[in-house]
Amino acid sequence: MHKALLLLLVLQAFAAGTSACDVCSCSSGGSYYGILPQFQKHFIGVRYTGSSSLANHIPSYVMDQIALPPTKLQLHSAELWGRFYVAKRVQLFAFAPFNVFRKNENGVISTVYGLGDATLMANYAVINTGDSLLKKLKHTVLLGGGMKFPTGKFKSVDDGSITNPNIQTGTGSFDFIVNGVYTMRYKKAGLNTEASYRINTTNRDHYRFGNRFNLSLKAFLWLKAKNISFLPNTGLSFENAQKNTRNNDVKYYTGGNALYATLGMETYFKRFNIGFSFQQPVAYNLAEGLIKPAQRCTASLTFMF
Repeated sequence: MHKALLLLLVLQAFAAGTSACDVCSCSSGGSYYGILPQFQKHFIGVRYTGSSSLANHIPSYVMDQIALPPTKLQLHSAELWGRFYVAKRVQLFAFAPFNVFRKNENGVISTVYGLGDATLMANYAVINTGDSLLKKLKHTVLLGGGMKFPTGKFKSVDDGSITNPNIQTGTGSFDFIVNGVYTMRYKKAGLNTEASYRINTTNRDHYRFGNRFNLSLKAFLWLKAKNISFLPNTGLSFENAQKNTRNNDVKYYTGGNALYATLGMETYFKRFNIGFSFQQPVAYNLAEGLIKPAQRCTASLTFMF
């Protein structure tokens, strides 16, 4: 009897541990621009993003008896991206990421890596006086949108086991993005605001990631020393994700929102730009409180031509 009860508890704990995978909210495929002066120039570059989080297991009566440590999640993404000036007021952006996910669950480490979902965006400059030498108060307003393509790998079942949909290199769906960017600069000081909304569709495995909304506000200074320009910046970044669904059934312990404080530096030398940014979570409610995000960092190198 005791052996049967122990076996039942172990099986229940294992089931709870596997279902805890759904609390991870790190589906790939986002795109952001940051502070981008020199509107009229093309560029191509690479950008690295690293982030981590702790995911607690979904509560159950078994967890009152068997305490499981939180799952440690890490994401490393190296992205090739570029901007192409195709018309007087039109910019074309392309993003191609390579993602590496690392999960440490109860001491068992698993890694998933591969090409992520590529994104193609187009923006139209409604207003652009950002690079004008004649204006003291300068404005740039960009409006546009694009599509994310399912170039990354997504499998709901692998070798007979149900896989975690949130730590795969792709989402398996065609998604649509609308965005807007506003930059204002007066003399050496400026503000940059960026907003985007991603409308996700259902993939062939009948899984649909929740729609996502991103909003950021940054204040920056434009400083120059000889032929080197510096843009120190600081601000806030807000992210919101709706809940995921499978076969139109809501997946609980997914979605949520987070607010980050940001600090960064952009350095321009001739045709090169080197950028760094750091994000610290200040308020969040992810997966109904089960996910605790940690710091995120970004580094980039671009070449303008």
